[in-house]
Amino acid sequence: MSTYHIRFEMEDDWYIVQAVEDESIFSQARTLDEAVLMIRDVLDLMKGERDAELRLIIPASLAVDDSRQSGRLTHPADEDRSGARRASSPTQATSAEV
Repeated sequence: MSTYHIRFEMEDDWYIVQAVEDESIFSQARTLDEAVLMIRDVLDLMKGERDAELRLIIPASLAVDDSRQSGRLTHPADEDRSGARRASSPTQATSAEV
């Protein structure tokens, strides 16, 4: 298993990520979580590195906004097999159904 050091930067409201070991390994994303997924995808596609160890280099000065939503990350329990979103709580019978 290979180890990659992933440098994070911010540019125009996007997180830019790049592997220190190979500058051709890079991506961008709206959230930190999405950036990690994106760089994993790049490593898988370009290097066949599905289980690479990532060491994240995140400068202390980097603005981290965990309230941003990427739209890509969802909890598996929130979707059924067709990909449609499910209600987060069980539906209740209405008076018309009783």
